[in-house]
Amino acid sequence: MMEGTSSAPAPAVKEARIALSGFDKSRSGSLPVTPSVLDASRVRVVEKEALGAAADHEAIEAKFPKCYGKPRVEFEASDVEGFFTGKGAPLRIGCVLSGGQAPGGHNVIAGIFDSIKARSPDSVMIGFLDGPHGIYTGNYIEIDDARMDLYRNTGGFDMLGSGRHKIEKPEHFLQSMQVCTALRLDGLVVIGGDDSNTNACLLAEYFLQNNCATKVCGAPKTIDGDLRNTYIPISFGFDTACKVYAEQVSNVMTDALSSQKYYHFCRLMGRAASNIALEVALLTGPNVCLISEEVAEHSQSLSGISKNIAQIIQQRAQNGKDYGVVLLPEGLIEFVPEFHLLIEEINDILAGDTHADEERVVHALSFNSKAVFSYLPQDIKSQLLLDRDPHGNVQVAKIETERLLALCVGAELELLREQGSYDGSFRPQFHSFGYEGRCAAPTRFDAAYCYAIGRTVGMLIAAGQTGMMASITNMLKPAAEWTCGGVPITMMMNMEHRHGKDKPVIKKALVELDGRPFQRFTESRDYWALADVYRIVGPTQFSEDLPGSFAVPLTTRLEFAKTPAEMPPPLMATGDHDSYLVDGRNKPILIFNAGPTMSDVSTARQAYEPQLPACLGTNGVGVSAYLGESVQNAAYADEEAANKTLPLTSAERPLVTLAVPNAADAKFHRGTPVDPTSGPFRIGVAYCGRQSPGGHNILVGLSRAVEARADGSQLIGFVGGTSGIISRSYIELNSGYLELFKNTGGFVALGRTVDRIRGTAVASTIAACRDLRLDGLVLIGGSRTASDGAKLAEAMETEGVSTTVTAVPCGADGRMTNVFVPISVGFHTMSSVTASLVGNLAIDASSARKYWYFVRCIGGEASHIAAEVALTTQPNAILIAEEVAARRQSLGDIVRYLADIVAERAEEDRNFGLVIVPEGLLPAVPEVGVLIAEIDDLFKTQTPSSGRAFTVEEVIPSLTAWSAALLQALPVFAQEQLLLERQSDGKLQLQQVETEKLLAVLVGEELKRRKNVGQYSGKYSFVNTFIGYQARSSMPTNFDAALGLAHGVAAASMVFNKLNGYMTALSNLTAQPSKWIADAIPMVALLAGKALEVVPAKLAMDSPEMTLLREVRESWTHQDAFVNPGPLQLHDASVTRPTRISQGKRDYLLELAKVREALTRVHRALRPGVDQGVLQISRSSLMNLVEIIATLERGENTMDEPDVAATIFKQRIMRDTMAPKPVNGMNKMPLKIEEMSGDAMDMAALREEKA
Repeated sequence: MMEGTSSAPAPAVKEARIALSGFDKSRSGSLPVTPSVLDASRVRVVEKEALGAAADHEAIEAKFPKCYGKPRVEFEASDVEGFFTGKGAPLRIGCVLSGGQAPGGHNVIAGIFDSIKARSPDSVMIGFLDGPHGIYTGNYIEIDDARMDLYRNTGGFDMLGSGRHKIEKPEHFLQSMQVCTALRLDGLVVIGGDDSNTNACLLAEYFLQNNCATKVCGAPKTIDGDLRNTYIPISFGFDTACKVYAEQVSNVMTDALSSQKYYHFCRLMGRAASNIALEVALLTGPNVCLISEEVAEHSQSLSGISKNIAQIIQQRAQNGKDYGVVLLPEGLIEFVPEFHLLIEEINDILAGDTHADEERVVHALSFNSKAVFSYLPQDIKSQLLLDRDPHGNVQVAKIETERLLALCVGAELELLREQGSYDGSFRPQFHSFGYEGRCAAPTRFDAAYCYAIGRTVGMLIAAGQTGMMASITNMLKPAAEWTCGGVPITMMMNMEHRHGKDKPVIKKALVELDGRPFQRFTESRDYWALADVYRIVGPTQFSEDLPGSFAVPLTTRLEFAKTPAEMPPPLMATGDHDSYLVDGRNKPILIFNAGPTMSDVSTARQAYEPQLPACLGTNGVGVSAYLGESVQNAAYADEEAANKTLPLTSAERPLVTLAVPNAADAKFHRGTPVDPTSGPFRIGVAYCGRQSPGGHNILVGLSRAVEARADGSQLIGFVGGTSGIISRSYIELNSGYLELFKNTGGFVALGRTVDRIRGTAVASTIAACRDLRLDGLVLIGGSRTASDGAKLAEAMETEGVSTTVTAVPCGADGRMTNVFVPISVGFHTMSSVTASLVGNLAIDASSARKYWYFVRCIGGEASHIAAEVALTTQPNAILIAEEVAARRQSLGDIVRYLADIVAERAEEDRNFGLVIVPEGLLPAVPEVGVLIAEIDDLFKTQTPSSGRAFTVEEVIPSLTAWSAALLQALPVFAQEQLLLERQSDGKLQLQQVETEKLLAVLVGEELKRRKNVGQYSGKYSFVNTFIGYQARSSMPTNFDAALGLAHGVAAASMVFNKLNGYMTALSNLTAQPSKWIADAIPMVALLAGKALEVVPAKLAMDSPEMTLLREVRESWTHQDAFVNPGPLQLHDASVTRPTRISQGKRDYLLELAKVREALTRVHRALRPGVDQGVLQISRSSLMNLVEIIATLERGENTMDEPDVAATIFKQRIMRDTMAPKPVNGMNKMPLKIEEMSGDAMDMAALREEKA
């Protein structure tokens, strides 16, 4: 709005969310608990003591002569005096979301809205768009009931958008006053953190000095927790963010305990303060948590910090522990003396210069800073030089401090190794938890707190208050008893030197080293360092019936507790464990006898009882095995090879249905069940594959079935999986122990090592089973486990060993699926938790409107999880590895495709978005796949000089010219990650390769090229993240809890019925668990290829989910259709249903049953005497079908690719039902396969085309 303008600016048009999840809809109707004073019919404004400033009183008073020294106020219900909170003159209030996002901002707006609308329906609520910039430019919308109801209890700031602009220039203040005057605003509410509320106070002072009627008040927002004092006990959003981070840290801890081989370094958002790190530490109990304020207090150098951590790791190694969890705040690097100086110098050197030149910067650095800078890895140097905020300062949040710290710790450990005092293995993993916590759905506490803030600030303005911040105190009492009022913003201020000037700012509330929260931490950390007391936090819950769902943050409780009853108990556990040496490890596997440390959520979760399929009776008692027909391999050539290689287990291979007698839903019964074998039985079980939610419930199911026999049967668990089998390391499993782990994530109950029973391990496994007198061996894992299990079963029979081998399909990546197994244990949870985090990032993108999020989803070489997450969250772009491979798209093709999307959205002023990348993308890119294969081969024949990773110089001479050129063209971080040591199967560790970062960097380079030639004018800034470890050991959904339990009972039943070489399978999964059907599938029928392996399932191009993705993803490119499914709700009936992917798959056995039923009807109809016309039609149709089947079988025998004949056949029958449709971007030609048409097929043409 220009100077001198008095007419009101017209409202803008801002699109609202166009898609809501079921979770959002359920939460939108939930009214937060409200302090009773806010619902009183008459309220008295009580003035309390006058307050000055946090420091520099005279300077603050000079800056704020009108606002300084005001008394704080409290609202009290009164029947005698005070203003009426009900009907009154309408108010016009504007609000703005300022600074970074924090959960609950929408509820602050809802509180203001309800407050003024209750006063008068004619009241008007104005929302300024995209931060403070919207105030002085007059960019706003009017908030009505429909828009407000859409955003209640939701996370993010996308209702209005946020921004980090400041009202600081004289013209900004004048224009802001003109806009507020023209809009006739009674009040303006600034919803923001310390800097934003400082700005609010400056605006209030300016308005007062210029007789502007608009009152200005603030709401305390920041997830960092650094806006806090006696009257603002906590800033909103802190609780939600901490719980999101704590859940992820807790899952990482569970994952660490399961494999016991990694040190996880987790960086937590929080700016300069360590409040988040401290809260998360108190919630979870890490082995190490660094507190920046303590580092500064003791002037700890990076070397000193690294030595301290190395000493803890050394002590843990002496105790048999080569794993652990380290937490560090993102602002840590600023508090390390040498880095603090380095950052200050870089900021000064680059002031006003947006093009950083490393040589120029190094030349200008002081001698000491130059030494520190030269020591840093190239990635960290780039982050210090290139990633700067709008003010030219280093963006601390983007510095990968966790990698730098691990590098230094590793160097210290090597020194200790050289001295002979350390013999451990240090394998660091890196995590950065931040942006996904800013826009999560607010917890019940934050939802209520924010709504109360909104109601309070609305009343402050109605009472004529200005320069005040809403204050809610007495928060350790029930919400109805909270005290509401306001405090002058000036009471929080001091003077600070910024950008060469002394400026008034709200003093940041850092961790107080003499405060009770930090003291509680120091009392516990030495114990946590060595004893693993990791607490299972679980996902944030919203059920009012769940204890702890409305919990005040621990640091707040510790700080403000007045009685012992209000003090939270310390996080302690015995940490008692037994040690078991297993094959191939120089450190034992530890088994914690007392089970995991529980939270309110996990305790309630442990009590949940999953439903068991009716066909399995009561814990498997009386289940019989009904023999069906022989199961064929998918390809005839594979069946011939299996019959020749595995003759004993291939002889009959019947499909078996497991059911108690007369179970109505049992299918494929043939004759009588197998003769039961009397017990007692002795069963062994091992975790072979990687961690997967629901895995513990498999053990619970096995245990319950064994104990239900009451005949002395035993269940033993091999510690460390396959290595434990070989070394005969096991524990007796019983319900008393396993019930401690029911419905929890990870494989902590037994641990795991490698997924390998082949070569010499086969003989060792057979010997162990014979010596331990096992009647059955149950192997839990994915396709590799099933492959080994099939061959082990044959070897058992060959050697005359009576132990049966059973496999349970368990794999979070979704690759252990086939026609019989529509979904493996853990996939539902993994995809749900991942989607929840991605949904948070999506809303963050649409709130800040300045970041492109590149998110890599775990999943191995398949894209099942990425596709599922995309269908749930609706990103702007989704890459599918299988599609890239099918289209033979190069890395350049992918980069250009993504750059096109970024550029197209930039033309619509959408310089933000969300890209989902599958973990297995790079091997699917032809030229990169060749490079990876060549490096894989090098690891088979050569040993890196460093022991674990090759250098570029080492591999270049051995690579082909094109692969060498490609490797050298990649960024340094990508080169190093591609050259890391391989997995136990000899393949690249995909989880260690930051594919999403590589794509984001290359897209940036392509956009820079386009900008140089005038083809792009937008802004591009990216944030990359990987979601893997923080999800795969999550607490299982109800569906996975029931699926794991059912598979466990089914596996025991298979042993009891002496079925060898079988895999458990459950079908009819779209029904309730009680109606699921249990079958046993001969593993030999699943083998394929020259190596006769169970091939991991890729995402089929003609699958229902791919068909749906192709139909909708183009629309996601240009519009923001983001959906946030919310955190996993364990009480919600929806979590018992399988995913879209499993729902999209037809139930194979039920379909087969329908076909068999149709054949029976045909057979019955074609008896002697049938009408001749019917006979002729039947003959023609059936002969066509016979020839089609024969053609397909011949195609499988004679063609290199088994599905070629089927593809030709499908293309023929689709000729009238499908036509190529040109689609934008990657979707050039749909690959959707429709159902077969009924037309007769031109077999001559088929033979000609086949030839």
